[in-house]
Amino acid sequence: MGYYVEAERGIKLYVEDTGEGIPVLMVHGWPLDHRMYEYQVALLPSYGYRCIQVDLREFGVTQLILLGAATPRFTPSSDFPQGTPVTEVDKLIKQAYTDRPQLVTSFGELLFANPVSQSFGDWIRDQGFASSVHRMAFTLYSLRDSDLRKELTHIRVPTWILHGKLDQVCPFPLAVETQKGIAGSRLIPFERSGHAVFYDALPEFNSTLLSILSQPSPMP
Repeated sequence: MGYYVEAERGIKLYVEDTGEGIPVLMVHGWPLDHRMYEYQVALLPSYGYRCIQVDLREFGVTQLILLGAATPRFTPSSDFPQGTPVTEVDKLIKQAYTDRPQLVTSFGELLFANPVSQSFGDWIRDQGFASSVHRMAFTLYSLRDSDLRKELTHIRVPTWILHGKLDQVCPFPLAVETQKGIAGSRLIPFERSGHAVFYDALPEFNSTLLSILSQPSPMP
């Protein structure tokens, strides 16, 4: 079931709400939309989970478990050698304003370490095309300039980091640094997966996700 929720005055976000049971909030990555987790939504409701997919502002058509894609820092700094060079992100920002379709297409090709069908690639690109040019660019500005490493210390909930070893977007060392910053967190590597681990390693990812969700202990 799809509907809109008011996040703040005058701002409504689109939500897909599927299944009944323990809620799992699914937050998509840049520049995709709620459809990103389609192959998890196809599975989880039959195991007693309610899947709540939300389109972030200007993406898509806009006691809780959170499933999302994130890294605390995307670019290198004097004390952080990992990540994508600022000059490369600047090129992406320029492309967002001058040839956004090619930006979406090129990014889609980086997502997977394993071959996907032409139709699946088109479907992924369609999600990127649905976002606004300003939101795509502003998100890149944020990725370039933000440093949220100190914020990791405030995370006090059970956390698992599922990351592809062959990721070309957020290289695996970023996952290692994230795991170091979140007390008690657990890093689960996927040896043959790229950035889109939710599909690149679909059976293994879904099996791991179900195992995490069914953990009787509140900590990993």
